[in-house]
Amino acid sequence: TLVAEQLKLVEGDRSIVTLGEKANPSLYWMESLWEVAGEAQKFARYFGGNVPKHVAKYQWDMVFGSKVVYKLLYATSEEKQLNGAVKPAYGAFKRALGLMGSTSTSVVKAMGLGELWHKLNIDRLTTLFRALTSKRDYLRMAAKASLYGESKWEGSSAGILGVEQC
Repeated sequence: TLVAEQLKLVEGDRSIVTLGEKANPSLYWMESLWEVAGEAQKFARYFGGNVPKHVAKYQWDMVFGSKVVYKLLYATSEEKQLNGAVKPAYGAFKRALGLMGSTSTSVVKAMGLGELWHKLNIDRLTTLFRALTSKRDYLRMAAKASLYGESKWEGSSAGILGVEQC
């Protein structure tokens, strides 16, 4: 038998969890960034303890990095926002690796330590390519439509992947 379920009314700027991510009609993604900032605080406390270097690197790459990517994979955010959200954890991570607090973050990221922005964008691009090459027609068509809509929205003389802010 079918059971009718009462749907609750939610304001447009309030997010609800849909398929594991917080979504809302206003496309307001700050809640996801706040969750990342909360995780960063937890990991900052964790890295503040006596954590061996190899464990700190593993925890950053496999646990913290995965949590950040999962929460922001479909969210619209800028590199500056991401860096601001993870700043407490990143400082503690550098100290856990035995680096001075004054060590340039750009240099540390250039060495591949704790770099999240490119990891996030690589995962976003991989997700798009998987959708574009899917055997499921509806998924492939939805990905093509999304890419087409984005190219129309950005509307420039360059291809969509060549536009600076994309």
